[in-house]
Amino acid sequence: MLVGDGETARFQDRARGFISVHGRASTLALGGALGIDVDDRRFRSNIVIDGVDAWEELDWSGEVRIGEVTLQTEGPIVRCLATHANPDTGIRDAKVLTTLTGALAQEDPTLGRLLLPATTEGSVSSGTIRLGDEVRLPTAQGTPAPA
Repeated sequence: MLVGDGETARFQDRARGFISVHGRASTLALGGALGIDVDDRRFRSNIVIDGVDAWEELDWSGEVRIGEVTLQTEGPIVRCLATHANPDTGIRDAKVLTTLTGALAQEDPTLGRLLLPATTEGSVSSGTIRLGDEVRLPTAQGTPAPA
């Protein structure tokens, strides 16, 4: 369950307390470019989703609904050197940033999207997100995907 008011930090690395999401296909594509299996934990996202194409989450705009919660898309997540570290050993074993900007031709080393709970008429969206919940994008952006 996501808890908070969407404004107060809850141990995130950004003051507004964003929810981070990335598609598993994006980490698989990155792993292919690196020539290794890439563990999703390397990116510390709150939510990892299946059923969307690699990098699709970078193009989302507007509202996204995951389970009972409606979220507003914010910016893509530009990654840092922490992603080079293996989540089990802490050893830097993958050149994630240069692979994203080199082999994958990104302008900035980006993987994932920031989201905030949507606000409607002064009320912040709340609810529960569960493993396997459907991800609903605006209809122009595709079909629902499981979280």
